[in-house]
Amino acid sequence: MKKVLVTGAGGGIGKATVKKLSDEGYFVIAQYRNRPTDASETVIPVYGDFSSRKGIEEFYDRVKGYGRLYGIVNLAGIAMEKLFSDCTDEEIENMIYTDLTSAILLTKRFVPQLVSAGEGSIINVSSIWGRKGASCEVAYSAAKGGMIAFTKALSREIGLSGVRVNCVAPGLIDTEMNACYTAEEKQSFLDGVSLGREGKAAEVADIISYLLSEKSSYVTGQTIGVDGGI
Repeated sequence: MKKVLVTGAGGGIGKATVKKLSDEGYFVIAQYRNRPTDASETVIPVYGDFSSRKGIEEFYDRVKGYGRLYGIVNLAGIAMEKLFSDCTDEEIENMIYTDLTSAILLTKRFVPQLVSAGEGSIINVSSIWGRKGASCEVAYSAAKGGMIAFTKALSREIGLSGVRVNCVAPGLIDTEMNACYTAEEKQSFLDGVSLGREGKAAEVADIISYLLSEKSSYVTGQTIGVDGGI
């Protein structure tokens, strides 16, 4: 049974991804910070605080005993809507660390075992704002844009070792994170979406599953938008 680490498993997309992968026969190590996902024979929830290097190291120590990973899904992240000039240095640093730096540092710790095995798949989850940029979400956009660059660079570095690295960039997805927007705000966004609706967490999970599978064996270094057409 292939082992996959999914970070941010307590969020809407995270829960859908854990369920999808578990149903498909993967053994899932599901990192959470505030909302643990349900445990089962093939899903092990593990607490992890990714806001500091110490938290990353402590999480790695908790999970390294589960054996070699086949895949990593870097989903952990936070959001903040605020004028850039009003953001504190601490808020910006926390955003960049949680949404970008933590994924880089955690992946670094597992890359040697994937390269040694000569197989594996890493999926980084960015955002439509990592591609387009968003007013009042400057730090978030910067972090998510960094995930795309991280994906491209790492895919080139370890591709010859048989390890693939790809990125998923969701648009407006019906999750708790986006519940803060009013119906009017959502409609204003959806007016520019070709399919005219919000996406579902399961639809993002489907793409993540595809990128983990052998069906995408010749796909690496790519950023796939799951945004309904923007």
